[in-house]
Amino acid sequence: MPSTTPLLLLALSSSLHFHLAYAATAQVFAPPSRGPLVQSANYTSFSNNTLRDSRVVRGRVFDRVIQVWLENTDFETAASTPIFESLAEQGVLLTNYNSVTHPSEPNYIAAVGGDFFGAHDDNMYHIPSNISTVVDLLEDKDISWATYQENMAEDAYYGFNYAAPNYASPSSPSYPYYVRKHNPLVIFDAISQDAQRKNRIRTFNDFANDVVGVSRSPPSVHSVLVHGMFRLLMRACMQVNGTLPQWIFVTPNMVCLLLLPLLPSPPPSFLLLPPPPPSSSPPLPLPPYFSFISSTPFSQVNDAHDTTIDFAASFLEYWLLPLLTDPRVNGPRTLVLLTFDENETFGIQNRVYSVLLGALSCFSFLLFFFSLPIAMTKLP
Repeated sequence: MPSTTPLLLLALSSSLHFHLAYAATAQVFAPPSRGPLVQSANYTSFSNNTLRDSRVVRGRVFDRVIQVWLENTDFETAASTPIFESLAEQGVLLTNYNSVTHPSEPNYIAAVGGDFFGAHDDNMYHIPSNISTVVDLLEDKDISWATYQENMAEDAYYGFNYAAPNYASPSSPSYPYYVRKHNPLVIFDAISQDAQRKNRIRTFNDFANDVVGVSRSPPSVHSVLVHGMFRLLMRACMQVNGTLPQWIFVTPNMVCLLLLPLLPSPPPSFLLLPPPPPSSSPPLPLPPYFSFISSTPFSQVNDAHDTTIDFAASFLEYWLLPLLTDPRVNGPRTLVLLTFDENETFGIQNRVYSVLLGALSCFSFLLFFFSLPIAMTKLP
């Protein structure tokens, strides 16, 4: 779908990932923290800031779009799993939503750039800074945005992957929770090489902080006596809280299995030219046409790439379901897209389970779909 424009991808995005022929291993999900809005030492770095995106640009139908991408599951498998059945009843199930191509990275690229520019594997690509993305469309209208990558090493991390201690199994070796190919915004130089924009490539601890904001201790008895309760309440009302952006792209943890050569034909040479690396996080050296995939054991593979659909369901119960009932995340004009990047069986139509959720009414969904083609015709 190279001709698909970023405006369509702003609301409804799907991608694909090259899947190695290994059977999924049954795992037991271990929550990294007490809840999705509680920062965790099991992630690599704590967040000490919030985006503070207080301005909201009102849309025609919705004011916030949240995309959550899972991995490698046939439509029928997901649709017959209880939690996904329940979500379909709560929202709108897209029964003919198809992925674009194999493997992963070209489709993540297309999700924010409207094209995959000839990329056809999971190499360490970068897209030159003269290429526009959905971020340009958002910023043209002063719409805030961010991506949240579950266990990325730090904000704006540029490396190919990142191995962290296995908190679910401390005796096991470290392994790569985070992979760059599932982080589309970092692949575009116009974002990752921009001093301001790159700070919006954030972690799950950042997500918790961006929702909850600055926490403060209760006032002491002395403060109440000196300043009075009324003045303290006024100060509390005026404190700055974290505010989520209006366009959000979420990628849970993933881990792969081994070192394998990729496709033999070369991609366009301009994609493989290394950009100037950020001083704090230089890109990892990679041999061309090889993708580094760890041989260490995996356990916390929350996006279902190397685990089972039941494992992914446990992750959703821990992370997504509480957020759907939290008005700070799922407000009255929020659209949530939960989707899979590709199906598991390559020999059949690449149809993926995708469901639209949120506080929007069915009428709003219909209005969105009828108005989308009109908006598309106004693009240059």
